Amino acid sequence: MPNKKNYTSLYIPEFPNKCFDLHQNLADVIIVISKLLEGTMLRIVAIIALLIGTSEKPARLALQPSEKRLKNLEFMSGSWVAKKGDAIFEEHWTWPAGGSMLGMHRDLMGNGKTFFEFLRIEVNEEGVITYLASPRGKAPTPFVYTGGTAARAVFENPDHDYPKRIIYSLEAGWLIAAIDGGRGTEAREWRFQPARIR
Repeated sequence: MPNKKNYTSLYIPEFPNKCFDLHQNLADVIIVISKLLEGTMLRIVAIIALLIGTSEKPARLALQPSEKRLKNLEFMSGSWVAKKGDAIFEEHWTWPAGGSMLGMHRDLMGNGKTFFEFLRIEVNEEGVITYLASPRGKAPTPFVYTGGTAARAVFENPDHDYPKRIIYSLEAGWLIAAIDGGRGTEAREWRFQPARIR
């Protein structure tokens, strides 16, 4: 009888020179089913027990502690676009994975000028969530996550000239991004709607 491998294999006496691989080969599955229909009820029960007892279930990756910390920020994920007059603003965020989220912001002005910013959110070894903004690819400026909900996140850096706070929220399917000079100051706001990927 052939040696059992990592996948579920099956030996049928009517086919002494073949070991059926039920996970990898659809043709094998069809042959086995046809033989089952010819066999006895006892064989059917035995085969079903074999499949249930030895089949390998698909691996499901458990969320790492750092990813759980970022779960409340999932609402930011996706591609977003905002328009103000003849200007177009884009923002794109990946889903939380590996303890980080990667993002990009781009402004397309009506006069042809552009601006871009590389973004990332990461969790350090102490569990602190930090938003890192790199305008035009320059050295990143950190903003620490200071609180929020499953639809709102606040990042702050009181030592930065401007902005001192970056706030994201999800409202009726729109991603709202705002920056301000601290609590109680006037905010600049972008209202992003989900973008169509061309």
